[in-house]
Amino acid sequence: MNKVLFLDIDGTITDELGLLPFSSIEKIRELRRSNFIVIACSANAYYTVRILNRYFDIFDYIIAENGGVIDNGKNLTILADKQIAIKALNAIKQNFPQVIEHWSNPIRLSDQALMKVNDSRIINNIKDFILSNPQLDVKILDTGYSLIINQRHISKASAAKLLLEKLNLKSCESYAIGDSEVDIDIFEFVDFPIALSNSYGKLKEKAKLVSNEGYYKGFIEIAKRLIEM
Repeated sequence: MNKVLFLDIDGTITDELGLLPFSSIEKIRELRRSNFIVIACSANAYYTVRILNRYFDIFDYIIAENGGVIDNGKNLTILADKQIAIKALNAIKQNFPQVIEHWSNPIRLSDQALMKVNDSRIINNIKDFILSNPQLDVKILDTGYSLIINQRHISKASAAKLLLEKLNLKSCESYAIGDSEVDIDIFEFVDFPIALSNSYGKLKEKAKLVSNEGYYKGFIEIAKRLIEM
Protein backbone atom coordinates (compact mmCIF):
# COMPACT_ATOMS: atom_id res chain seq x y z
CA MET A 1 0.00 0.00 0.00
CA ASN A 2 1.22 3.51 -0.81
CA LYS A 3 2.45 5.61 2.10
CA VAL A 4 1.69 9.32 1.83
CA LEU A 5 3.16 11.97 4.12
CA PHE A 6 1.63 15.45 4.29
CA LEU A 7 4.45 17.61 5.59
CA ASP A 8 4.20 21.12 7.00
CA ILE A 9 7.21 23.43 6.53
CA ASP A 10 7.50 26.35 8.97
CA GLY A 11 8.11 25.20 12.54
CA THR A 12 8.16 21.58 11.38
CA ILE A 13 11.20 21.09 9.16
CA THR A 14 12.74 24.48 10.03
CA ASP A 15 14.52 25.67 13.17
CA GLU A 16 13.23 28.20 15.70
CA LEU A 17 14.24 31.09 13.41
CA GLY A 18 12.42 29.63 10.42
CA LEU A 19 15.62 28.52 8.67
CA LEU A 20 15.74 25.20 6.83
CA PRO A 21 18.70 23.01 7.88
CA PHE A 22 20.21 20.74 5.27
CA SER A 23 19.63 17.81 7.65
CA SER A 24 15.88 18.23 7.07
CA ILE A 25 16.38 18.16 3.32
CA GLU A 26 18.46 14.99 3.56
CA LYS A 27 15.87 13.30 5.77
CA ILE A 28 12.99 14.15 3.40
CA ARG A 29 14.97 12.66 0.52
CA GLU A 30 15.55 9.57 2.63
CA LEU A 31 11.81 9.28 3.27
CA ARG A 32 11.18 9.41 -0.47
CA ARG A 33 13.80 6.73 -1.08
CA SER A 34 11.92 4.67 1.51
CA ASN A 35 8.83 4.82 -0.73
CA PHE A 36 7.01 7.63 1.05
CA ILE A 37 5.16 10.02 -1.23
CA VAL A 38 5.97 13.37 0.41
CA ILE A 39 3.50 16.18 -0.14
CA ALA A 40 4.26 19.72 1.00
CA CYS A 41 1.26 20.85 3.04
CA SER A 42 1.94 24.46 3.90
CA ALA A 43 0.29 27.81 4.55
CA ASN A 44 3.15 29.42 2.65
CA ALA A 45 2.55 31.15 -0.68
CA TYR A 46 2.55 28.65 -3.52
CA TYR A 47 5.50 30.24 -5.31
CA THR A 48 7.58 30.15 -2.12
CA VAL A 49 7.06 26.38 -1.84
CA ARG A 50 7.49 25.89 -5.59
CA ILE A 51 10.84 27.68 -5.62
CA LEU A 52 11.99 25.70 -2.57
CA ASN A 53 11.15 22.52 -4.45
CA ARG A 54 12.74 23.75 -7.67
CA TYR A 55 16.13 23.99 -6.01
CA PHE A 56 15.99 21.13 -3.49
CA ASP A 57 13.58 18.62 -5.09
CA ILE A 58 12.15 17.36 -1.80
CA PHE A 59 8.40 17.19 -2.46
CA ASP A 60 6.49 14.96 -4.86
CA TYR A 61 3.48 17.28 -4.86
CA ILE A 62 2.46 20.58 -3.30
CA ILE A 63 -0.48 21.85 -1.25
CA ALA A 64 0.08 25.52 -0.48
CA GLU A 65 -1.71 28.56 0.92
CA ASN A 66 -3.33 26.36 3.55
CA GLY A 67 -5.21 24.30 0.96
CA GLY A 68 -5.97 27.07 -1.50
CA VAL A 69 -3.56 25.79 -4.16
CA ILE A 70 -2.74 22.27 -5.37
CA ASP A 71 0.13 21.30 -7.68
CA ASN A 72 -0.15 17.68 -8.82
CA GLY A 73 3.01 17.86 -10.93
CA LYS A 74 1.07 18.48 -14.13
CA ASN A 75 -1.58 21.07 -13.34
CA LEU A 76 -2.08 23.89 -10.89
CA THR A 77 -5.51 24.10 -9.23
CA ILE A 78 -6.60 27.25 -7.38
CA LEU A 79 -9.48 26.51 -5.01
CA ALA A 80 -10.33 29.95 -3.63
CA ASP A 81 -11.07 33.47 -4.81
CA LYS A 82 -8.20 35.73 -3.81
CA GLN A 83 -10.43 38.81 -4.13
CA ILE A 84 -12.53 37.58 -1.21
CA ALA A 85 -9.41 37.38 0.95
CA ILE A 86 -8.30 40.84 -0.19
CA LYS A 87 -11.69 42.31 0.77
CA ALA A 88 -11.39 40.75 4.24
CA LEU A 89 -7.79 41.96 4.54
CA ASN A 90 -8.87 45.53 3.84
CA ALA A 91 -11.62 45.28 6.46
CA ILE A 92 -9.11 43.98 9.02
CA LYS A 93 -6.63 46.76 8.23
CA GLN A 94 -9.35 49.35 8.62
CA ASN A 95 -10.35 48.05 12.06
CA PHE A 96 -6.86 47.05 13.24
CA PRO A 97 -4.44 49.65 11.83
CA GLN A 98 -1.55 48.21 13.84
CA VAL A 99 -1.37 45.04 11.71
CA ILE A 100 1.04 44.72 8.79
CA GLU A 101 0.39 42.96 5.50
CA HIS A 102 2.58 39.96 4.82
CA TRP A 103 5.30 40.53 2.23
CA SER A 104 4.07 37.52 0.24
CA ASN A 105 0.58 38.89 -0.46
CA PRO A 106 1.29 40.07 -4.04
CA ILE A 107 2.38 36.56 -5.08
CA ARG A 108 -0.35 34.65 -3.26
CA LEU A 109 -2.86 33.00 -5.58
CA SER A 110 -5.78 32.17 -3.29
CA ASP A 111 -5.47 33.94 0.06
CA GLN A 112 -3.84 36.78 1.98
CA ALA A 113 -1.77 36.99 5.15
CA LEU A 114 -0.67 39.30 7.94
CA MET A 115 2.77 39.46 9.46
CA LYS A 116 3.21 37.69 12.80
CA VAL A 117 1.27 39.31 15.64
CA ASN A 118 2.84 38.77 19.06
CA ASP A 119 -0.15 39.98 21.07
CA SER A 120 -2.67 37.15 21.61
CA ARG A 121 -5.36 39.69 22.47
CA ILE A 122 -5.08 41.28 19.04
CA ILE A 123 -5.19 37.86 17.36
CA ASN A 124 -8.33 36.93 19.31
CA ASN A 125 -9.92 40.31 18.53
CA ILE A 126 -9.26 39.82 14.80
CA LYS A 127 -10.76 36.33 14.95
CA ASP A 128 -13.81 37.69 16.80
CA PHE A 129 -14.15 40.43 14.18
CA ILE A 130 -14.17 37.85 11.39
CA LEU A 131 -16.70 35.68 13.24
CA SER A 132 -19.00 38.66 13.72
CA ASN A 133 -18.83 39.45 9.98
CA PRO A 134 -19.78 36.16 8.29
CA GLN A 135 -20.49 37.98 5.01
CA LEU A 136 -16.72 38.25 4.55
CA ASP A 137 -16.68 34.46 4.05
CA VAL A 138 -13.20 33.96 5.52
CA LYS A 139 -11.46 32.49 8.55
CA ILE A 140 -8.27 33.50 10.36
CA LEU A 141 -5.64 30.92 11.30
CA ASP A 142 -2.41 31.44 13.21
CA THR A 143 0.62 29.57 11.84
CA GLY A 144 2.91 30.93 14.54
CA TYR A 145 4.70 32.85 11.79
CA SER A 146 1.80 34.72 10.21
CA LEU A 147 -1.98 35.06 10.26
CA ILE A 148 -3.63 33.47 7.24
CA ILE A 149 -6.86 34.81 5.74
CA ASN A 150 -8.52 31.87 3.98
CA GLN A 151 -11.90 31.59 2.36
CA ARG A 152 -14.02 29.70 4.86
CA HIS A 153 -14.34 26.43 2.93
CA ILE A 154 -10.60 26.10 2.30
CA SER A 155 -8.49 23.71 4.37
CA LYS A 156 -5.44 21.48 4.07
CA ALA A 157 -7.72 18.47 4.52
CA SER A 158 -10.08 19.34 1.67
CA ALA A 159 -7.10 19.96 -0.61
CA ALA A 160 -5.48 16.69 0.48
CA LYS A 161 -8.67 14.75 -0.29
CA LEU A 162 -8.89 16.30 -3.74
CA LEU A 163 -5.21 15.73 -4.51
CA LEU A 164 -5.38 12.06 -3.50
CA GLU A 165 -8.37 11.65 -5.80
CA LYS A 166 -6.47 13.27 -8.67
CA LEU A 167 -3.52 10.94 -8.04
CA ASN A 168 -5.71 7.83 -7.64
CA LEU A 169 -4.33 7.38 -4.13
CA LYS A 170 -7.57 7.09 -2.19
CA SER A 171 -6.38 3.79 -0.75
CA CYS A 172 -3.15 4.57 1.11
CA GLU A 173 -1.58 4.88 4.53
CA SER A 174 -1.68 8.59 5.24
CA TYR A 175 0.53 10.50 7.66
CA ALA A 176 0.83 14.17 8.59
CA ILE A 177 3.48 16.04 10.54
CA GLY A 178 2.75 19.59 11.70
CA ASP A 179 2.93 22.08 14.52
CA SER A 180 0.21 24.76 14.41
CA GLU A 181 -3.55 25.27 14.37
CA VAL A 182 -3.57 25.27 10.55
CA ASP A 183 -2.75 21.55 10.78
CA ILE A 184 -5.74 20.54 12.88
CA ASP A 185 -7.97 19.59 9.94
CA ILE A 186 -5.26 17.56 8.16
CA PHE A 187 -4.63 15.74 11.46
CA GLU A 188 -8.30 14.79 11.53
CA PHE A 189 -8.11 13.59 7.93
CA VAL A 190 -5.05 11.30 7.93
CA ASP A 191 -4.54 7.88 9.52
CA PHE A 192 -1.44 8.84 11.54
CA PRO A 193 -1.22 12.47 12.71
CA ILE A 194 2.12 13.35 14.30
CA ALA A 195 2.88 16.55 16.24
CA LEU A 196 6.18 18.05 17.29
CA SER A 197 6.96 18.97 20.90
CA ASN A 198 6.78 22.67 19.95
CA SER A 199 3.24 22.23 18.59
CA TYR A 200 0.07 24.15 19.39
CA GLY A 201 -1.60 22.51 22.39
CA LYS A 202 -4.84 21.53 20.65
CA LEU A 203 -2.87 19.96 17.82
CA LYS A 204 -1.03 17.68 20.25
CA GLU A 205 -4.42 16.47 21.47
CA LYS A 206 -5.22 15.33 17.92
CA ALA A 207 -1.89 13.53 17.45
CA LYS A 208 -1.24 9.80 17.76
CA LEU A 209 2.43 10.57 18.37
CA VAL A 210 4.33 13.60 19.70
CA SER A 211 8.08 13.97 19.22
CA ASN A 212 10.47 14.46 22.10
CA GLU A 213 12.44 17.12 20.24
CA GLY A 214 11.02 20.29 18.71
CA TYR A 215 11.19 21.90 15.27
CA TYR A 216 13.44 20.19 12.69
CA LYS A 217 15.07 17.95 15.30
CA GLY A 218 11.63 16.58 16.13
CA PHE A 219 10.93 16.04 12.44
CA ILE A 220 14.19 14.11 12.02
CA GLU A 221 13.35 12.03 15.10
CA ILE A 222 9.93 11.13 13.66
CA ALA A 223 11.24 10.55 10.14
CA LYS A 224 13.74 8.02 11.44
CA ARG A 225 10.91 6.11 13.11
CA LEU A 226 8.81 6.16 9.94
CA ILE A 227 11.70 4.90 7.83
CA GLU A 228 12.35 2.04 10.26
CA MET A 229 8.71 0.93 10.31
